[in-house]
Amino acid sequence: ELEAKRSSNVSKLLSIVDVAVKLLGFENKQSYQNGDFLLVMKLLGHQYPRVRRFAAEQLYVKMIEDEGLSSSSSSNICMEISKGEYHQVSSLLLEVAWDDDLDGPHGNVREARNKVADLLHVKLTDSIRLSRKPNQEKMKKSLEYDELDSYQSLVDNA
Repeated sequence: ELEAKRSSNVSKLLSIVDVAVKLLGFENKQSYQNGDFLLVMKLLGHQYPRVRRFAAEQLYVKMIEDEGLSSSSSSNICMEISKGEYHQVSSLLLEVAWDDDLDGPHGNVREARNKVADLLHVKLTDSIRLSRKPNQEKMKKSLEYDELDSYQSLVDNA
């Protein structure tokens, strides 16, 4: 998890996604307790769109594989997840454009990731749910203000 948090190497992050998803077991409570699902949820909300998209694809494939294994037995798809929730998660993973903006007007990625976590009963802290860089919005506003301010000073001096 520490490697994923501090790395900016996309190929390394994709490898982390691959390993993290393979560790998941939808019928294994230990995956929930070890934080495997939490790591995958964090990766679904990663700052790099390629990482988010790959995480969603791999999670979807894992769900399909586990569903195939579970359908041969009489057990539920997952001990804690109903079939309805399972299919909602599958739909979200397929329908959301994971490489859109995290919070932009056209992007609903963070909201979708939070919904997936809720459906999978993965507890996300408020900081993970919102996980914005605190100065990002302030920086945007200051850049816009500075740019306009510099033009205004040129007009005033003329």
